[in-house]
Amino acid sequence: MFCQKCGSQLQENSMFCANCGASATPIPQNADTTSCGHQYSNNSYNHNHQNNVVHTGPIPGKGKAVASLVLGICAIVLPIPFLDVILAIIGLFMAASAKKEGFSGGLQTAGFVCSLVGLILSILFTAAVVCSFVFATTVPTFHWW
Repeated sequence: MFCQKCGSQLQENSMFCANCGASATPIPQNADTTSCGHQYSNNSYNHNHQNNVVHTGPIPGKGKAVASLVLGICAIVLPIPFLDVILAIIGLFMAASAKKEGFSGGLQTAGFVCSLVGLILSILFTAAVVCSFVFATTVPTFHWW
């Protein structure tokens, strides 16, 4: 028997999946898919449509969704002018590309939001750094003596 949530093999008479902790509602070993026609396991999926074509491999767009999340977090955390703007823009493009490939899960949404927040913060930070250099060179110093 296999777990419906993660596809791991369940031990006999187990109430919960040892891999993901989900309630053990077993799938018979000879079943190819879950009720929605998809079977997910170990970062891959099997998709069986009515034409009986089974696609096996990595989940389309998941890698780009993870990359957009990482780039968005880097854009928020790294205080490097101009570089964080570039990271945030690349993160936005990766999130859009992941959605275009059909992956619209929580990772894609989190990557998009983090990249957008990172872009806004990095533009503000970069503008502050540029203004500080401009004002530091143009404002005359005042001496009390």
